[in-house]
Amino acid sequence: MYNKPFLKINLSNLVKNYLNLSKDIKCAAVIKCNAYGLGAKEIYEHLRKNTNCKDFFVNSVEEADEILSTALSGHNNIYILSGYTKYQLDHVFDKGFIPVCFSVEQIRDWNDHCEKVKKNKPIVVQLETGMNRLGISLQELENVTDITRVKFFMQHLSHGYDLESDQNQSQIEKTNHFKELINEKFNQLANETKFSTNTLFSLSSSCGLLLGREFHGNMIRLGRFLYGFNEDCADLKLENVAELFAKVIKINHVKKDCGVGYDHKHITEKDSKVGILNIGYGDGYIVGNSYGFLNGKYCKILSVSMDYTMIDLTDLDLKDKDLLFANIELLGKNITAEKLKHWNNKKAQGTEILTTIGRRVDRIYLK
Repeated sequence: MYNKPFLKINLSNLVKNYLNLSKDIKCAAVIKCNAYGLGAKEIYEHLRKNTNCKDFFVNSVEEADEILSTALSGHNNIYILSGYTKYQLDHVFDKGFIPVCFSVEQIRDWNDHCEKVKKNKPIVVQLETGMNRLGISLQELENVTDITRVKFFMQHLSHGYDLESDQNQSQIEKTNHFKELINEKFNQLANETKFSTNTLFSLSSSCGLLLGREFHGNMIRLGRFLYGFNEDCADLKLENVAELFAKVIKINHVKKDCGVGYDHKHITEKDSKVGILNIGYGDGYIVGNSYGFLNGKYCKILSVSMDYTMIDLTDLDLKDKDLLFANIELLGKNITAEKLKHWNNKKAQGTEILTTIGRRVDRIYLK
């Protein structure tokens, strides 16, 4: 019996998803934000030992350090999506991390450092094709004189999960302009240095698997699909990896027309049985319109405060003694990402809940 809210993380299903999704295309694992809340160190080591995954994306130098601190032996390619600052350059270089550079200055500083220490190490370059976030524009790339250390180029789709959006094709067309510039501008460099212009590209995250081969490039960056969230395409038949549970710690019998929670935002429409769960937004449980699941029925979430969540248990055919200390599913096989999206008019995602789940919630790993 777990006295705290807990996440059950099925590592076998994680491996099944990776092997299924990477059958026809090379795939990297995105383990940023503590592997979407599931535990980056555990996910990293399990994929290393049980799949052929060699490429892992984190967000920051600090995340890369944390993973490396527990690596069993050496490490694979660890890419840092937020690049590096000048103060971090030596550290990133010495550790063998691969920064994703998004400015001319970062590329230049890396090249200068390689020349200084007389040792070459790779970088990745992020291209700005329409996300208007991190990335080098076509005009900025023209000012780069040396790309011999670029392992591959990447972009990020702004509308990747909207399969009907014209923006996706627009970004592919802009990527093709980048390819033309690379092949044209650095043709002389290739002749002088034996640098190959058969340049590699990573064109999309998980969504590329839905959009078709044109969006695959040489490597897909698996995020939400790796963890079983397929609210955009149930046909993928992904295995569920994470389940979130909280415990009923008290039951209140509330009369009709009484308020529940702060500001009484919920008013009971009949005499009700309200359960108090030991989870709240202080644990990262931040939902809009949602339900819990127990004993084959969906139970409406009425109110969420910092430490507690109130849920309507009225329609459950269970006595109070059977409800007290019962574990309520809040995300998992029955409370799926698809359902969350439907209940919230397509404004909620399972990944948004998982990535906010905090340290007060236990992680339980099933192998």
